[in-house]
Formats: sequence, structure tokens, C-alpha cells
Amino acid sequence: MSEETVGRNECKAIGKGYEAAIAAQDRRVERLEDAFARIAKVDAELVIIVKELQKGQERTDERLDELEQKPGKRWDVLIATMISSVVGVVIGLVVSWFKVGS
Repeated sequence: MSEETVGRNECKAIGKGYEAAIAAQDRRVERLEDAFARIAKVDAELVIIVKELQKGQERTDERLDELEQKPGKRWDVLIATMISSVVGVVIGLVVSWFKVGS
């Protein structure tokens, strides 16, 4: 079995290679951390935008409901007016009938 020995210069060269690789990984991690920070910021902004859109949608829904109910309310008023008119005519006829009979 033969043992292979590594000299001091070779160790330094290997160490510099590792240091360069570690430095490259550190720069990569830094870039990834920056990217994640930007993504988190955009995500927070999107949450705010979505909430605002939901509020706008709710206001639009409320306005639409009001507009949809207006014709129904008009019909209710029309029917109430017609019923009042018919009742008034009937009462008028009954009163006039009793006056004629007297």
C-alpha cells in the first residue's frame, strides 16, 4: 500500500479552490435571498391589491342589487296604488249607493 503525500503548496491550492467555491455559493445565496425578499414584497403588494379589488367588487355588487331591486319597488308602488284606487272606488260606490237609497 503506497501512501500519497500532499505538499503544503498543494494544500494551499486545494484550500483556495474550496474558498473560491464557498465564495461563489455565498454570492449565489445572497442573490437568492434578495430575490426572495423582492418576491415577498411583491406578494404583500398583491395581497393589498386583491383586498382592494374585493372591496370594489362588494361595492359593485351592492349597487347592482340596488339597481335590480328598483323595478320591483316600482311594481310594488304601482300595485299598492292600484289597490288603493280600487278600494277607494268601491268605498265611493258603497257610499253613493247608500245615499241614493236614503
